[in-house]
Amino acid sequence: MKGKSCIAGVIALGLVIGVAGIAAAASQDKYALPEPYLAWEKAYLKEFPELQGLMDVMIDTTVKQLKDPEADILHNRVCSALAYEMAKTLNKQERKLAIAADILHNISKEDRGAVLTNPEVLAKATGMVSKLKKAGYFKNSPGFWGDEAVLKNPKVGGNLGLIHHITGAMATGEIAAREKFPAKDVDLMQVAVLEHSTGYWYFRDSVDQAAGRRGAWQAVYPEPENEIAKIAHDADLISQFVYESVVPEGSK
Repeated sequence: MKGKSCIAGVIALGLVIGVAGIAAAASQDKYALPEPYLAWEKAYLKEFPELQGLMDVMIDTTVKQLKDPEADILHNRVCSALAYEMAKTLNKQERKLAIAADILHNISKEDRGAVLTNPEVLAKATGMVSKLKKAGYFKNSPGFWGDEAVLKNPKVGGNLGLIHHITGAMATGEIAAREKFPAKDVDLMQVAVLEHSTGYWYFRDSVDQAAGRRGAWQAVYPEPENEIAKIAHDADLISQFVYESVVPEGSK
């Protein structure tokens, strides 16, 4: 009887350990991430465990949006890992926000309904930009949001690749607020997402071609102005050199 009790105890302990192991598994663990990005990701999640919630949202959203989400998940993780490494000269809160912005920067890239040709989406985006301008952002980008015809152009406003920084900023604001980020931090994250695409010359060129004039892109892409936005922006550009994060074609 005593022996049976010992066996039962061992089985019970094994089940507890097994359940604990399952509970400890993170949403990103099933997807491969090469070094050194994996080590950097583990480091920032240890320093900022609250960012796991954003990681979970990003992965869940990407899985729902795409049949093959691996490359896009990899891209977002590479960007956020790069942001962590690049932001080490910033204070702790700024580092966290730069990482957070890159985790979510593509959150609306495959959301087929998130287009500016939808009047409701455009109105909501205009409200967001107006609020951020009143808070003092985009001073170095006087043309940003200055030409509604460009934003409404189906070749621009209906192209997710060209405007996902705008719709992504809206989604980021909702997610960050839900995750209890302070209002000021939500603004900074939205600004960083809005400013992350400016350095892509082919985005700018596509807007100019659609509008039929040079410089039209300035209505769509604001210049990164603060260190958080600059790091989110530069990490996205640098990530293009990580082969796995830009294949298959269209992964960004």
